[in-house]
Amino acid sequence: MIFLLLAIFAVFITMFIVILQLRIYIKLIWQIDEKEKYLQVSANVLKISFYQKNIDFTEWELPSVDQQKSNWREKYQSFKKIMRASKLEHINSNTMVATDDPAITAYLYVFLKIINESVSSVYNQKDRSEIVIGADFEQNSFQSTGECMISVKLSKTIKEIRKLK
Repeated sequence: MIFLLLAIFAVFITMFIVILQLRIYIKLIWQIDEKEKYLQVSANVLKISFYQKNIDFTEWELPSVDQQKSNWREKYQSFKKIMRASKLEHINSNTMVATDDPAITAYLYVFLKIINESVSSVYNQKDRSEIVIGADFEQNSFQSTGECMISVKLSKTIKEIRKLK
């Protein structure tokens, strides 16, 4: 009887450790142009989707700064820890920056190039990323399409989510 309980306990502990070592795959697909503005987010574990959301930016209103001030610093720190523990599986993006003002276009172009280099240096996965950023000083339309997949260990995610609650 004791042997059976020890065997069940050992199986339970082994399964718990295996589950915590699983990776969550977060996939982001976006398109921003004059016709469509959306972001699709999905999260999978073992090819089983447990979260899917489509965000339409055409009717999206940003909350005011006063509403978000409460604990944004803690959320940012937790997000930063999760991102450090994450792995960029792949990223493909094609972005064209164009505004009425050439100075703003230049600033946006440089800002996006800096973000691109930061992502490339943090994840060091240049062979898995294809990010094209361009600037058009004669038109007035911002366009971006892309796909990104990030994986995070389930144990790290659970730990940071518990801190937020």
